[in-house]
Amino acid sequence: MKFSVLLENVTKTYGEKNNEVPELLYWLGLSQTYLRNHEAALESFHKGLKINKDLYGEKNPKDSKFHLGIGKMYEQRSQLEEALAYYTKAKDSCLSHNFSYEDLMNCWLCIGNVQTSLGRFEEAKQALSNSLELTIQAYGEKNIHVANIYLSIGNLHKSQGQFQKALIHFITAMDLIKDQPVNLHFLSICFNLIGDCYMKLGAYKDSLEMFQRALKVTIQCFGQNHYEVGFGKIGIGMALHRLNQYEEAIQSLETGIKLIKNTAGGLQPDVANAYTELGSIKRAQGRWNEARDYYQKTLDINYQIYGDNHPTIAFSLYHLGSLCINMKEFDNAEKYLEHALKLFLKFHGENFPNTAYCLDHLGTVNNNKQNFEEADQEGLHVLSSLHRIVEVNTVSDR
Repeated sequence: MKFSVLLENVTKTYGEKNNEVPELLYWLGLSQTYLRNHEAALESFHKGLKINKDLYGEKNPKDSKFHLGIGKMYEQRSQLEEALAYYTKAKDSCLSHNFSYEDLMNCWLCIGNVQTSLGRFEEAKQALSNSLELTIQAYGEKNIHVANIYLSIGNLHKSQGQFQKALIHFITAMDLIKDQPVNLHFLSICFNLIGDCYMKLGAYKDSLEMFQRALKVTIQCFGQNHYEVGFGKIGIGMALHRLNQYEEAIQSLETGIKLIKNTAGGLQPDVANAYTELGSIKRAQGRWNEARDYYQKTLDINYQIYGDNHPTIAFSLYHLGSLCINMKEFDNAEKYLEHALKLFLKFHGENFPNTAYCLDHLGTVNNNKQNFEEADQEGLHVLSSLHRIVEVNTVSDR
């Protein structure tokens, strides 16, 4: 029986102020969140939370799951600060009562994931460490719960440009559940994440193979018309682009964008990533005005999701700035690149490759604007940064 029908029957029989009603509203909200019916989910969670408070008091341990549900809904809508606020409420509710390990570990995991998305890497690291410690205490070391946290820690490394470390964590997550019943959805997530790391590491054929495996499993789980199928199509499009299969890449990216827009709306990080990829394809084809349109779409979406102080914004500005050099719009290039450089330095430091690339491009800008003294200084910064990057990589390889 559907949760909505069951809820209606229980309400008619026992009235709304019954302890079964908030529980049913919670599960109804979860199912609506899963279907990305966000407004309906929000209404169910808030209604359940209100009845729960009426039944058990203003602050009670049952509030935490409603706060988690509302946070998950906001996270899906890329309203990350709102999601973090509700996840924090859920955590505080757990800590102020006799919490279960499962409730609190989920709170820390959700907080860690959102902090990663917000570029607050130290806070994310601490939250995920808390979640991992509680999860191992509750379930031991080899299970799906621990594996999920390894995926989150891997994603934290990936967000910081540490792709080898990320790859190790993703593969470890798969290894942790190899002796357990197959979880197809978990496998599809792993394949996608591993595929993305392979792509960042330049192993494009391996990346394409992983994305294709992920898509096959995702379709087994959800059918053809689902947000995650769109995500898979975008991954395949990215890999095809890097293999110089431009027309196939464009077709896959556009299909992915359409699927995500139809199932989750256009204000999604994956749509922004796909626009960046389309912009880079148009740029490689010499169609610079079209490339700029796509890069600008990416920047607009990312500003709406993250605000103007986030590492993702740095990459969007970098793409626009380097494109403006191709178009000989050196004033615009300088504006975008200087802003990008400040963000790269803030979030990733001097040893990050894109920091050096920004400095290199700014040297090109200054040369073309005949600011030779500034260009020479930028060149020295680039050499210094590249030396540090080589030293860091050499040490990490030992």
